[in-house]
Amino acid sequence: MAVSNWLKSLEYTTKKGDVHFRLACAYSMLKNINESLFHLSKSIENGFTDIEKINNSTSLEFLREKTEYKDFVSNGYKISSNTNKVESISIADELTKLNDLKEKGVISEIEFNTQKSKILAKG
Repeated sequence: MAVSNWLKSLEYTTKKGDVHFRLACAYSMLKNINESLFHLSKSIENGFTDIEKINNSTSLEFLREKTEYKDFVSNGYKISSNTNKVESISIADELTKLNDLKEKGVISEIEFNTQKSKILAKG
């Protein structure tokens, strides 16, 4: 399911913790540290309690390697002031990774175009 669909589903579901967890995973695969941590934090705030899933999900591998994630865990699975750093990668790398996600069916064509526009706009 595409990120945009999960974002829309937040308006209608009572299981917001699960949806935020899925968004955290998707943003981790997009290599977006800040959005991934934001949604991981929101998932816990909204009742997601499966810490084992957070620690073992392959979708969160990228995030778990980051200092910001370690700060997040040390802060009781909450965003701290130390999690404001952003790892910079080139626009070409971001677009390549985004295209890979589209090719694998992780994100839709619409989500691909939305994210591509955002990447190009900040470049």
